[in-house]
Amino acid sequence: MNDFNDFINRFGVKNIHASRDRDYRTFNYNYNQTASYYADREELVEMELTRSGFENLVTLYREYDLLWQGQRHEAYMRRQHPAVAEAYSKYLMLMELHR
Repeated sequence: MNDFNDFINRFGVKNIHASRDRDYRTFNYNYNQTASYYADREELVEMELTRSGFENLVTLYREYDLLWQGQRHEAYMRRQHPAVAEAYSKYLMLMELHR
């Protein structure tokens, strides 16, 4: 629950409403047989954000995307170049020793 509260405070969320919309579906089979069921959909969350909160959320998303791309590129470089992988392994070892 603390994660939600931190999110609400950080991005200026004013109102939150969660709902689960059910979709009734019917299928027709051979010999005039019909089957129906309620298709569970993912829960929907509606919220009101301040303009600055929305801009902060977009900025955070972009920073996360850049960080993720950087990590993927670094992992690729370690796979392609054994010397880079060895240097990275030694770096991790030094970080652990420092802790």
